[in-house]
Amino acid sequence: MLSHARAVSVGETPYPHERAAVDFAIQALPDRDPYHLWALVDLLDPSTGRLLEIDLLIIGYSALYLVEVKSGPGLYTGDATDWWRTPPGGDPRYLENPRRLTQRKAQILKSRLAARLPHDVRPPWIEPLVFLAHPEAKLGLSEGGLVGVVNQASFARAITHHEFPGAPADWRSPAIDRPTLRALVKALEQIGIKRRKGKLFVGPYELGSLLDETDTFQDREATHRDIPSQKRRARTYLVPEQTSVERRQQLRRDRLRASRDTPLRFPARPESLGRGDQSLVGPRRGDLVSLPGARAARRPRPAQRPVRSLLFRRARAPRPHRSAARRLAGRLGQSTARAPLPGSPPCR
Repeated sequence: MLSHARAVSVGETPYPHERAAVDFAIQALPDRDPYHLWALVDLLDPSTGRLLEIDLLIIGYSALYLVEVKSGPGLYTGDATDWWRTPPGGDPRYLENPRRLTQRKAQILKSRLAARLPHDVRPPWIEPLVFLAHPEAKLGLSEGGLVGVVNQASFARAITHHEFPGAPADWRSPAIDRPTLRALVKALEQIGIKRRKGKLFVGPYELGSLLDETDTFQDREATHRDIPSQKRRARTYLVPEQTSVERRQQLRRDRLRASRDTPLRFPARPESLGRGDQSLVGPRRGDLVSLPGARAARRPRPAQRPVRSLLFRRARAPRPHRSAARRLAGRLGQSTARAPLPGSPPCR
């Protein structure tokens, strides 16, 4: 069992199944170097503005393991792309193979660590794993779907000996020594690994699991707190930290154009979404949510008159004076035409 000192950071969760998976990992790992664990933590990717949720990050004997936890019971079937989980006494439920998203998180983590580790320290191999944490989870996956998948019976062996479906048979990576361990722990602290802070709320909705993501947005399931049957799809638009003012304004215009028919309904102030200019938009009318940093569209200012027109405009009498002069000339029977200048030829 890992000691408290080696369980470096453990975030909060309102879900008992996530807490049970973390407790199992702490109990299964040996309490010696180089084993260290981070659980339920978040990492902000500054290049895209994406917030990465990491269930388990473990320094193993010869590699760093980024673990995605799936805690549902039942039979898991599928291949390298599509999965189905059939709960006991229920119908099959579709889910995408979580290893694809886990691999993307591992690639981002690798680039962040490479920039922080000293030049004389060799970065460890980062291995993405999917952990089916429920004791009643049954594996019916194909050979391609089993790659990188472990359960309670094979979890400890995967971390300590790098043995899991799809692992190379001739794995000979050196053990992580103490200088590398100290540099790795320090680098993980410097890149901004943060403890997760419970639930995320947007108005009356609670944000749940990640449904889809691209380079510009993330979609999450949103459930009404008072009406659990009312569900929505919440979209988080991402803006990188290193973005010019012009690019931010362009992204803001695109976002407002996409949600022009969606009125603002719910103010959102979640504190654990990280930094960045973000807004949430649902697919139905009335499901627009703005986060701190997103402003409503303002009426554009009228174009200012050019300086040239102000300097060279013809001098004209104010309109009230001209109207009074015309009325007086009409009473006297005189024309309002301009009189010729002295010495000028008569008009013909």
